[in-house]
Amino acid sequence: MSMTSTGVDWPGEVYEPNFDYFARSINITPVVSQPGQPSYAARGIFNTGEVYVPAMDGSLICTNQTIVDILVSEFPILPMQRDLIDIPDTTIAGGSFELASVSGDNGGGEITLTLKRRDMTALVAQWLDATDYSVGSPVFDQPELTVG
Repeated sequence: MSMTSTGVDWPGEVYEPNFDYFARSINITPVVSQPGQPSYAARGIFNTGEVYVPAMDGSLICTNQTIVDILVSEFPILPMQRDLIDIPDTTIAGGSFELASVSGDNGGGEITLTLKRRDMTALVAQWLDATDYSVGSPVFDQPELTVG
């Protein structure tokens, strides 16, 4: 099936070549989409980027959002919210995630899965290994006794 818009075959001419180049291996445990079934290998384009959220006072709060894009054609049953996704480490750290939300098809056969990190201890350990830090002795105030 060819999905064309303005003469462009988005899946065949754009998404598949990009996935062949940028996608990395992922493992999906279909806790919700296929309960009781084993994990399976797939591929997706993994990214963490900044997201700006407007606050009520007009300021912007900056946070991060981790996503993985997948091709609909590569999944007989699409992952669902709360499925588990493990992304092996490569030159860029991966991790263990829970699927937080699934976007709709973008019209070209690609959907975005928003992820929530499951293991914060590994993330903290990586940060500590990469950060120069020192811990000195704690300083306590010495109480003074006054006689009056």
